[in-house]
Amino acid sequence: MQNKIYLHASAILAANQKIYQHIISNLDRVPSEIEDEVLDIINHYDIWMLQFREFEKLKKPDLKDEFIFYHIDENCAFPKDAEKTIFNYYQQSINTFHE
Repeated sequence: MQNKIYLHASAILAANQKIYQHIISNLDRVPSEIEDEVLDIINHYDIWMLQFREFEKLKKPDLKDEFIFYHIDENCAFPKDAEKTIFNYYQQSINTFHE
């Protein structure tokens, strides 16, 4: 991300909150084959949003202020493997549907 200011970080937070709520609202529709991966994504968002809010309270930034925070540990980095597994699962489902 090039423009690492609070304005853009806030927009990312808002988007992440919408994604998170969509996932939580539809947990009953998650296929068992990708449950673990979805939980990895939820865990990531839980940790990321908590860290965001803590950093926000600490810094009290203006919209134009630099806003970069680093993960406390490696367990909260975005789970790229889970994302890939979920994407591939749904891509395969779509391809099967169109056959």
